[in-house]
Amino acid sequence: MDLQAALQRRDFAACGALLQASPLTADGAAQWRAWLLLHGGDAAGAAAAFAALGAGFELHRAGCLFVLHRYREAQELALQGPDCALKTRLLAHCAAALHDSEAEQWGAMLAAGKLDDRLSLAALLCEWGGEAVMCCTALVEEFPDLHALRAYRALCTYMADDWERSQAEVAEYQREHPDSILAANIAACCAFRTGGPAAALQCLGGLPAQLPPGGGSPGGALVQHNAVVFADGAGGMQVLPPLVGVVPEARLNLALLHCRRGEPARALDLLRGLEPATALEHICKGVAAALQGQAVGSAALVREAAECFSAVGSSPSEQDSVPGRQCLASAALLGSRPEEALPLLESIAEVCQGDDALSWNLGMARAAAGLWAEAAEVLQQVQSPQLLESPAYSSWLARCLARSGQPQDAWGVYVAAQQRSGPSPAVVELLHLLASDFWAEGAFLWAARAYSALEFMQQQGLAVAAAAVGMMATGGGSAGSAWEGKRAAVAATFREVTQGRAEAAGCVPELLGMLRGSAHPQAHAMAGAIRKWAAEHAPEALGGAAA
Repeated sequence: MDLQAALQRRDFAACGALLQASPLTADGAAQWRAWLLLHGGDAAGAAAAFAALGAGFELHRAGCLFVLHRYREAQELALQGPDCALKTRLLAHCAAALHDSEAEQWGAMLAAGKLDDRLSLAALLCEWGGEAVMCCTALVEEFPDLHALRAYRALCTYMADDWERSQAEVAEYQREHPDSILAANIAACCAFRTGGPAAALQCLGGLPAQLPPGGGSPGGALVQHNAVVFADGAGGMQVLPPLVGVVPEARLNLALLHCRRGEPARALDLLRGLEPATALEHICKGVAAALQGQAVGSAALVREAAECFSAVGSSPSEQDSVPGRQCLASAALLGSRPEEALPLLESIAEVCQGDDALSWNLGMARAAAGLWAEAAEVLQQVQSPQLLESPAYSSWLARCLARSGQPQDAWGVYVAAQQRSGPSPAVVELLHLLASDFWAEGAFLWAARAYSALEFMQQQGLAVAAAAVGMMATGGGSAGSAWEGKRAAVAATFREVTQGRAEAAGCVPELLGMLRGSAHPQAHAMAGAIRKWAAEHAPEALGGAAA
C-alpha cells in the first residue's frame, strides 16, 4: 500500500507507518505528521507539532485550536496568517462560534466563494437545518460527481429533523461507499430517531468495537461516542474519557454519567473552566452544580445552578420549548419559588410522560403547593432505580402519601427503606418525618406506630441519627421526644376507641403492646387505664392482650 492509497482509505495509522519509509525531507515529514495527527483526532498533538515547525503555520495551528474549541485563540492566531480562502473560512467559523457581530459579513464572503467556501457555509448553517440543506442541494446539482456532497446533505437534513429523508439519502450513499464511518454514524442517528436505541445499535453493528480507543479518527470518535449514548451510558466510563476534547459532547455526557453515579464533584471538575455557550452546556453544568450544592450544603453552587437553568429558560430560542420550561421551573424550585415552577411544569406534563426528572420536579412543585394527592400520584410514576432508592425520594413520597390520607401506603415506603438500608440516619429521619405528618393529619394510630418504632430504635442503640433529628433526651440519654410523641399518639388513638370510631376498632391490643415495649414509668399507668376502660366498656376489645 502506498501513501496515496492509505490516504484514500483514511487509514491514518497506516499513513504514519508509511511516512517513516518515505523519501521526504525531515521538514516535509514533520508537516505530514502534524497533518496526520489532526486528521487522526489528536488536535492537541497536531497544534504542538505545527508550533514546533515555526513561523508560517499559523493557520494550521489556528485550525487545531478551533477543533479544540479554543475559539478566541484560534481567531487571534488566524489573523496573523496570510490572506487566503482558508483564513476566511477559519475566521467565519470563529466569529460564529464566538457570536461576533462580523459573523454575517464572513458568511456573505463564503457564499460568494468556491466549492470549499460554500461547503464551509453549509457547515455554519447546519444548526439552522433548512438553509444548510438548500446550500448542499445547490452544490449537489452543480457538482453531481462529488458523492460526498450527498452525505453532507444527509447530515444537514438530519439536523433539520427530517430523519426519514436523511435516512434514505445516506442509505443511497452507503451503497457506493459502505466503509464510510461518517455515513454509518448518520444512518445510526436516523435509526435512533425513528426506531429507538436498539435500532441505532443494530445499525452500527460491530463497528464501535472494531475501532481503536479514541476512535482513530474524528468520525470513529463520533461513532464510539454515539454508541454509548444509544446504550444509555453503558460502557461510558471506559469509552468517553479518551474522547473528551475530540467530540464536543463527550465532556458533557461524561459529566452527566458522573452525576448519575452520584459523583457530582467529579462532574464539576470536568466542567471547570467551561463557559457555557449552548443550552446543553448550561443544563449540564446546572445539573452538576445543583447536585453538588445540595450534597454539601453550598448555597453558592445552588445559585450557580439556578443561574445556568435561568439562562436556558429565558433565552428567546428556548423559552417556549419543553427544555426551556423545565429549566425555568428548576431555577424556580432551587430559588424557593415553587409557585412559579408549578404552572410551567403542568404545561409540559402531557408531552413529557415517562420523564423521571419531570415527574420528580412536578411532584416537588405540587407538594409545595399543598396538592399532596396529586404530588404522590406523579412521584409514583418515577421508574429510575437510582431515584427510587434515594432518601429524598422516599421522604417526599412518604410525606405526600401521609398528607393525602394514605397512611398505610406511606408506612409501606418506610418499611421498604428499612429493608433496603436498615436503621440508617436517612431511615430514622424518614420515620421521624412520618410520625409528625401522621399526627398532623390525625392518623394517630399510625403516628403511634412511628413513634413506637423510633423509641425502640433508641432503646436498642440503633437510632444513629437520633441527635440529628432532635430525639436525644436533655438529661440522661433515655428516650425523650420519642416517648412523648408515642404517649400523645396512643392517648389520641385511645380517645378514638372510646368514641367508637371505626378506624380505631380492634387496636387496643396493639396499643397495650406498644406501652409494654416502653421503659418509661408512665407507660405502665397508661396501660392500666386502657385495660380498665376496656374491661368495663368493651371487653371484646382486649382480644388476646394480657391483663
